Amino acid sequence: MFLSILTKVDSSFDPLAYLNYYEYSYYPDNVFHLDYTQEYYNYFADNIFKYETFYFKDKENFLEEFKGILMNNLYATLNVDLYYWNSTGYYYNKIHTSHLAFVTGFDEEKDVFYAFEDDVNLVYDVREIPINQVIQAYKSPNKQFKGDYRILTFKNDFIPSYEIDIKQFIKCTKQLIYNLDMLIEKKEVVNKTMIREDSSKVYFYNNEFIKISNRLKGNKLLLGTLKDKKLLNESLTDELNEVLDDSCMMWKNIQGVYLKNCLRNNFAELDNIEKKISAAFMTEKEVWEKVIENLKRSE
Repeated sequence: MFLSILTKVDSSFDPLAYLNYYEYSYYPDNVFHLDYTQEYYNYFADNIFKYETFYFKDKENFLEEFKGILMNNLYATLNVDLYYWNSTGYYYNKIHTSHLAFVTGFDEEKDVFYAFEDDVNLVYDVREIPINQVIQAYKSPNKQFKGDYRILTFKNDFIPSYEIDIKQFIKCTKQLIYNLDMLIEKKEVVNKTMIREDSSKVYFYNNEFIKISNRLKGNKLLLGTLKDKKLLNESLTDELNEVLDDSCMMWKNIQGVYLKNCLRNNFAELDNIEKKISAAFMTEKEVWEKVIENLKRSE
């Protein structure tokens, strides 16, 4: 959401989309997932945006109030449940999860709102959200975030162009390496008991594996940026890109084996993919270790 706003203001923020401000986490609900780090969110809160959280005056008739908010503010988000929200997205009719939707406008003749959202292939674009889905998603009892909506504004009139902070990049990369070490030691990503008790978690893990594969593709773009800035040499960049290509295929294989066994209720077979997951994490860790080693030589 933040980047979809920023990159329209200044294209120098494009690389921020695939910097390694990410981590593999079990927080807060003890369920494995890929997410941005707190440093990533802090960057926007400390340097770019300020946002305020509000509640609608009349929750039963919130639509008109929200339309007024959209007409008087450039950037606003609505607190929704993705299960009901975006019919092109992976979570729709599969997984209940809270989401702050970046809503850009509405069309009263078509009875739709417009929001930036991913589709099932994680392609981010403006989507039409019919009124009935907006109402269901907003009124869902399964939301966890506080507040009904947020208004975002820029902290300053002038936004300086973005430059990669190499020291911060190295710090985040070391943090990610440590994170990967912890995962390799843990040796359990998929909670089989939870899947048996809650079938929606089958789709949850499947989506996380897709996100990881896409994240690795983003890592290739990051390596290309570092090469262009003369921070990585071309031969090492090509070598690491080949490793990341293989790693993407590895995660796609993990996803396919996982989904096949879940749909066939062969949950005991899921133990076999944990070794493959650990191997994939080890490969990713080795990529970042080589990047760090090469960057240190460049300093």
